[in-house]
Amino acid sequence: MKSIYQFIPYEKLTLETKLSEEEVHARIIANTSENTTPFGSLFSRGSSSEKFFNGYRTEHGFLLVPSISYRNSFLPKIEVRTESLRFGTTIDLKLQLNAFVKVFGMIWLGVVFIILIVNLSLLFDPNQQNEHSQFAVPLFMFLVVYGMFWGGFKYESARSRKFLQEVLEANEMNDFN
Repeated sequence: MKSIYQFIPYEKLTLETKLSEEEVHARIIANTSENTTPFGSLFSRGSSSEKFFNGYRTEHGFLLVPSISYRNSFLPKIEVRTESLRFGTTIDLKLQLNAFVKVFGMIWLGVVFIILIVNLSLLFDPNQQNEHSQFAVPLFMFLVVYGMFWGGFKYESARSRKFLQEVLEANEMNDFN
């Protein structure tokens, strides 16, 4: 059975660095503006922080959100977990959309998809005089919004991944979705 995560923006990956776990934590902290509720700022204009992330330390790692000066609902929420190795550290990253954005997007896309299916079925009904544009509009709306979700998320997640790889002098090990 396939996961729902193949249809919504979500990334899970592991980085590996030669830095110690303490050095990894120190570098993340140095680039994070302390904020105990970084995910409650969905409707805010953006952050004036000079640091790359807003977030806080948890029992098992960090919860981070990129600090930006513009609005973007598709910012990834990044869960960071570290594990010390003999000659370095592994860093597990889980990047996903804000829960509100996920729920809103799934409802919106679900409604448009249902309208799309209804209009598609009407195309094959001989009793209906249906125009092709009634099928094309919901299809276009679905594709554009779905593309916005993936494009907005992938742009910001790639920026965050690249920044973390540079700061932590890390390489991507694998994608274990």
